[in-house]
Amino acid sequence: MNCNFLCGSSQREVPARSGVCRGDRVGEHAGDQLQPGRKTCDNAKPQANERTWGQHDKNPKGNGHQQQPNGKPGKCNDTGNGKFGNKKNLNKAKQKRLNQEEARREASAKRNRSGPYLLEDLKKKETGIAVEQLILLEQRLRGNALEQWKRYVNDASLPAQTGRKREAGFRTRGLYRERVITALKLLPKLGMSVGNLREFSVTHLKALYAHWEEHGASAATLQNMYTALFRLLVRLGKPNVPLLKDLLKDPTRAERNYVKEDEFTFEALGHDKFAFFKKVEAYCPITACQCRLMDAFYMRRKEAVMCHPLEADRGDHLWLTHGTKGGLPRAVPITTERQRELVEEAKKLSGGARKGVLKAHLDYNIQQALDHFNYVVGKKFGLNMKTMGMTPRGMRQGGIIRRYKTKTSGYDAPVTGGKLAPKEIHDRATREIAPEMGHRRTSVFASYGGSYHRENGKRNRYLKDVAAYFHDDEVSAQLRSAGITRLVLLEDAADGRKPDTGSVCAWEGHSSGNPAEDAQLMDLITRGVANAVVVVELTPELWAKSAARSFECF
Repeated sequence: MNCNFLCGSSQREVPARSGVCRGDRVGEHAGDQLQPGRKTCDNAKPQANERTWGQHDKNPKGNGHQQQPNGKPGKCNDTGNGKFGNKKNLNKAKQKRLNQEEARREASAKRNRSGPYLLEDLKKKETGIAVEQLILLEQRLRGNALEQWKRYVNDASLPAQTGRKREAGFRTRGLYRERVITALKLLPKLGMSVGNLREFSVTHLKALYAHWEEHGASAATLQNMYTALFRLLVRLGKPNVPLLKDLLKDPTRAERNYVKEDEFTFEALGHDKFAFFKKVEAYCPITACQCRLMDAFYMRRKEAVMCHPLEADRGDHLWLTHGTKGGLPRAVPITTERQRELVEEAKKLSGGARKGVLKAHLDYNIQQALDHFNYVVGKKFGLNMKTMGMTPRGMRQGGIIRRYKTKTSGYDAPVTGGKLAPKEIHDRATREIAPEMGHRRTSVFASYGGSYHRENGKRNRYLKDVAAYFHDDEVSAQLRSAGITRLVLLEDAADGRKPDTGSVCAWEGHSSGNPAEDAQLMDLITRGVANAVVVVELTPELWAKSAARSFECF
């Protein structure tokens, strides 16, 4: 017997089965006649894996071809466009996923904005949120703005403005607390006392900045105080706060210099880093391993102390998640055999530590581990500015400079004063290195490797100054009278680097043969280029060797 079952617009033929019911082989239903398309009779309960009447084979979720209770064919959800529904529904689901991904990207970008955008976001979120709580505090602490602020900042929510969504750290909260206290204590000396905290206004802010500017406060102090006082005013319901540059007579006073002007590394200062690591290792192998990781993988101090080597090792890179800035994870590539050896060494040393952390003592918390690192490296073995002329941050800087040289195929970082890469190569390298450093902004590279724009400008100015010196009427007349017809800078000086040693300034012409006159002439030339430049005669052999790196200054 055959049964024709219609489902929507599609029709399929379900062959009838003959035999006895298998739903209850021992019980009362054994032997009952099977219904078409079923393995059990109407009296038996369906088995767990048994398909219901008319269920479509293409729909694994069982919500496709279903028979209604009245025995009529059910509605078919499968219109022949695949087992997950029609194309329209599929496109809607795909578009929903794309919209969710775009929203996540926008939210991430918004959280990491800075400058005016960050201030506007702060105004939208926090305007006036402190007023209600401060009214209650005034009833108990009337006329005591300092105590009102202390109570408020200890209890209030203080979300972080950058990085992932989280509360600000204890250190950040402490800095906010101390900066506002400093401002409130200074106001009475300026004749502008504040009784209750809600009385603090933009007028007080302007008076504070006039005082700080007059007494030569640094750009860092001006910016840090502005951050805390701006947020306080917004929370007091006074969001119309002038920008920092509008509070100062000289807006440039608030411009901070993030560019690294000097190289504070083992190599630049002439220290033997391997000997230093050996000395530290004899005292504390864990701390020595942390130093080596900072040097090889340009980690921050906290990242090295909180590193989980077993968890971080992903084969071709280290995935750092603990101790990172803002809690944002980052990947640092493993590109050399030495790096691989250090990772394996760190994994062995962390084997007995809780959760595989590199700690000198298992019972140390994070702050104690950081204090131990500071004591061993900075105090006991003298890695500080006073003793060695550098801090542990120099190990991170050295690793970043070496990584830059690898990425640019041999060019030097601007801070080293070496050979500059072409601009496009430099830009590509900094874009690739910035995420490895734990930053999204490529401009942060300048804090470690120096500014390409500034170094290139300095070199161009050097060459212009040299050319202007030798084209001066008085100097050029002396050179011609001495028989000099041509002056060429070679090697490092030709690149615009103010030379230390080894650069050459070659002259062409004929010498007078008088030692006194020749000495006077050499003194004239060296004053124009640099004292370290070697002045020699320009021979055909020297020109053939150095013509590629030359600069004609006369």
